[in-house]
Amino acid sequence: MAKRGVVDLALSGIISLIFLITSAVYFFAGLFVLSYNSRSALHRLLCLSFLCLSWWGFAFAVANAAPDYETALFWRRLAAAGWGIYYSLFLHYVLLLTERNALLQKYWLYLFLYLPALLNVFLYGICDQTALQAYHLVQTPAGWVNMAGILALDLAHLAHYIGFALTGLVLLLTWGMTARERTKRKIARIIGYAVVAALIIGTLTEHAISEIFQVSFPQLGPIAILIIAFAMFYCIRRYGMMRQMPKDMVSWENQMLNEYAQAKLHFYLAMGLFFGGFVSFAALFLTNRASLAFAIVFSSVFTVAGIIIYIIRSLGLKPDLKDTIIGILLAAALPVLTVLIYEFTATHSWTLPVVFVLNYDYFQQ
Repeated sequence: MAKRGVVDLALSGIISLIFLITSAVYFFAGLFVLSYNSRSALHRLLCLSFLCLSWWGFAFAVANAAPDYETALFWRRLAAAGWGIYYSLFLHYVLLLTERNALLQKYWLYLFLYLPALLNVFLYGICDQTALQAYHLVQTPAGWVNMAGILALDLAHLAHYIGFALTGLVLLLTWGMTARERTKRKIARIIGYAVVAALIIGTLTEHAISEIFQVSFPQLGPIAILIIAFAMFYCIRRYGMMRQMPKDMVSWENQMLNEYAQAKLHFYLAMGLFFGGFVSFAALFLTNRASLAFAIVFSSVFTVAGIIIYIIRSLGLKPDLKDTIIGILLAAALPVLTVLIYEFTATHSWTLPVVFVLNYDYFQQ
């Protein structure tokens, strides 16, 4: 197995770190959007689209810094589950946001929206024949770059995502021009401008630069789409778009925190564990302190614990029972992480879950 040189590690590691940070931004953005109103289809769609972007960024982070061709190809194919679905979710979200209710009742619309997504995942991720043609990865100082050229399959995908993006843009601008509320007009313009900027930058980095200048330029699609994500969060913060917070809940007797405050505490505990997963993965894999397999297993302990806590906070359980389950979970995760670190690495990331446990005990006292 060929090892990466110092120059390769420096540049490819930095680019992979940027992809990983991008993945984390999308991941937390999706969960925060969902926390505003988990029952809303609009919030769920935006959350799913952010999670797809998060997976796209994470898979690219691993593929870019992969130690060999087979690993890079495997993760590039896995990335299709992110970018292949995102554009369909984006257009579906825009249809909901722009209140196209009559159109959304048509059954054929969902075939139009999601059939291209299924084809993307199948052709670029699952089917060996088409996937091997679509990827010709070359290792460069910037990492593994796809130099397969623009194939007929790529032209179809290009037409798909440009067509969906432009359709969403037209819907947004039309909605803004016909809206009576000044706020909606501003939201439509801001997101519309962001879509145009992301579309231009993304297309240039995904296809145009490598083809026109014949250089090995990394594909930066998930990073370019951050423009849209930031525009959406600006509209959420500035104009209150989609910002529907749940009502406060009834306090339980002899409980220091009411149920709503406890749910917020559990939410931030889950966010802390997710953050620990991203940080530990970057610290282990991108610095070559551990293998990819170990980095994934180790960071998965944080991630799985965070998912369980995130689910528990949404269940209709008594607060005391939630506290007990989460306390046991955190107590069980600590020795698992400690054993993994002791056996496989010399890093000290194990102090992070200790902080979680101590903070949790402190707030519950």
